[in-house]
Amino acid sequence: MLLELLQMMDGISPRLLSEGKRSFVQCLDGTARSFGQVVFCNNPFSGIFIFIAMLMGNATAGCCALLCTLLVNVIATSSGMDKGLIRHGLLGYNAVLVGSGVATFLQFEHPVLPFLVSAVAAPMILFGHLCIARVLSQFGSAALTLPFNFLMMSILLSAESWRLTSRSISSLGTSNDDTFLLHEAAFKGISEIFIIDNVYSGIVMFVGMAVSSRILAAGALCGSLLGSLGSWLLLGTATDVINNGLKGYNCALTVPALCFFLGS
Repeated sequence: MLLELLQMMDGISPRLLSEGKRSFVQCLDGTARSFGQVVFCNNPFSGIFIFIAMLMGNATAGCCALLCTLLVNVIATSSGMDKGLIRHGLLGYNAVLVGSGVATFLQFEHPVLPFLVSAVAAPMILFGHLCIARVLSQFGSAALTLPFNFLMMSILLSAESWRLTSRSISSLGTSNDDTFLLHEAAFKGISEIFIIDNVYSGIVMFVGMAVSSRILAAGALCGSLLGSLGSWLLLGTATDVINNGLKGYNCALTVPALCFFLGS
């Protein structure tokens, strides 16, 4: 009896182990692609570049983004959700922004708390993404980053009532110099898509996008340039705001989106 049981275990274990390995690799692949899918890059190496860039700009934000995204993909995998959506990072890209947003927009009294909040937010952003995607699919539209916007605004509006946390005061650099720094504004516009305020992060993100698509990378850079120049020349926006990429990130995401959806 024991021998038969051991033989059965010997026959089953490799298969289970093989399935476990496949699920693990699928989850890691989907997590890497999730970082790239924020800017429509379905490439794990693009995602790795972007993750490294986030760590360069804000290590806590990068780690929270990784935790939140990994948990979303683990939940999706264990729940038997569409493997194609998981593998291509289409369930986790909003989690990237939620994790980064939690670490950037909130102040915590203990360094572990942003990771805890990011972990709790993971199933919430997955549920929100599925619901919004289901509704918008009736109109032929994708969810894009709408789930992130809804959840992040809900977190920020309720943060004042939490203990041990509060909304963060802006830490963007200010200067008495009114010089418009075009290169800084352009690349920070890319990094601010991921809520990271670092010009070098923006450069690495640009390179990461180029690994997947030179057209998307060029579109992000051109969009950031157009948004920054337009704000400076036409709107008279303060140069500190422009140089920090805050007038370029929307355009830096919009132009690649147009290239992706209209060009496909």
